[in-house]
Amino acid sequence: MRLKKLKFSIRTLLVFSTIIASVCWWLTVPWSNARRFIARVNAQEYEQAASMFAVEGPAMMLTGSDPKVGATAWLPEVSVYDYVLGLIRGRRRVEMTVTYVMPNGEELPGYFQLETSLRGIHLLDAPRDHNFKSPNVSNED
Repeated sequence: MRLKKLKFSIRTLLVFSTIIASVCWWLTVPWSNARRFIARVNAQEYEQAASMFAVEGPAMMLTGSDPKVGATAWLPEVSVYDYVLGLIRGRRRVEMTVTYVMPNGEELPGYFQLETSLRGIHLLDAPRDHNFKSPNVSNED
């Protein structure tokens, strides 16, 4: 019994490597976008962070004319299910607080949930109340 020789095809190799590269790109780009966005927000580079949004509307929370005290962004802890689902969907969740100074001098923190994808960053929902947990902000009043 003779073993058949394994046929080597350059075309098959190129197709296979393209598929593997596409899968790697799909899995890593949202995560690197999230890390880059967080680094820019925490370094107070708001113009560069705002340029990463897929649409201009939500970017106004970082570049608007309202005077800001600061902004902080972080990756929230996720369950294994959410982690795997995020990998499959090609998305990564980011949470951010932006503290605005009101005309009367009162500081008003806003909490935002964002999601990074291959096309950029998207705002998931409108700002919620001030009772949130941030790893960098104390909630004691």
